[in-house]
Amino acid sequence: MKNKGLLFLCCFACLFAKATNLPDTLFIRRDHYTFFIIPQGLRYGILLNRQHIEAISPHAQAGIRFAKGAERPPLPANAKGILKQEESLLQLAVENEQSMKARLSVFFDTNYVALKLQPFISNQVDSLFTIDFCTAAASPAYGLGDHGGYGDNMAIRNFIEDDFGNRDNGHRFISTFSIFPQNQFAQVLFEKRTKRVAISDRENRLGAVGVKEAKIYYLLGRPRTIYSSYKQLKIQEGYPDIKPKYRFFELGYEAFGSLGWNTFQHSVQEDLDHYLKNGFGPKWAW
Repeated sequence: MKNKGLLFLCCFACLFAKATNLPDTLFIRRDHYTFFIIPQGLRYGILLNRQHIEAISPHAQAGIRFAKGAERPPLPANAKGILKQEESLLQLAVENEQSMKARLSVFFDTNYVALKLQPFISNQVDSLFTIDFCTAAASPAYGLGDHGGYGDNMAIRNFIEDDFGNRDNGHRFISTFSIFPQNQFAQVLFEKRTKRVAISDRENRLGAVGVKEAKIYYLLGRPRTIYSSYKQLKIQEGYPDIKPKYRFFELGYEAFGSLGWNTFQHSVQEDLDHYLKNGFGPKWAW
């Protein structure tokens, strides 16, 4: 294992050594949009070419942050050079404030841009990281599953949660997907571990805790285009749409809902018999 880690270190060092110099701002133009990244602070944004608007504006201080472990806050990082540049891929050598190295891959598709950060892993002990992707604040925003529906309206306002996950309360359904229709973009991060979210007046942040790497998608265009892209990405990431079990949408019976704490075998049977005698035929019961 040590030899494997040493070999990886040598390879990574070679990549950094071969990295080419960066301009003050690097622009990548595609048919529908222009992605740009500022190496100092790894601050990035996206311009929509035809609409002549800046859909995503760069964060004021640090666009991508990462640190080893789950206890310490992620640290700002800088791009050190270009590792690879192709039509649909840009790879940068990255280093944070503690000189921890990583590779940033930026993938360009017709209607979305994806950023993937892969910190260097020397051994299994320090193989987990906290990673954040940050842009300037944008509003209005909608989404985040149950979390986006609480408040005086459907818009997400000053939502900050660094332990974003399912709970045993009203916030049982969560999603990292959020859409900013006025700015014509949406964002999503597919990750099973703990997520970090901040949609506030200060910044727009999406990240993960205790991960080896993290990848964020920025979907571009009008809502119809965004949701079409999102559907394809869900399938690509292993979350296809599945038809519901229609029987569960038919007439059913819930024991606790009907009897409360008086749920015993005999009381449930009597209750069911009562409904059956009155012409109700539940398709399921529990």
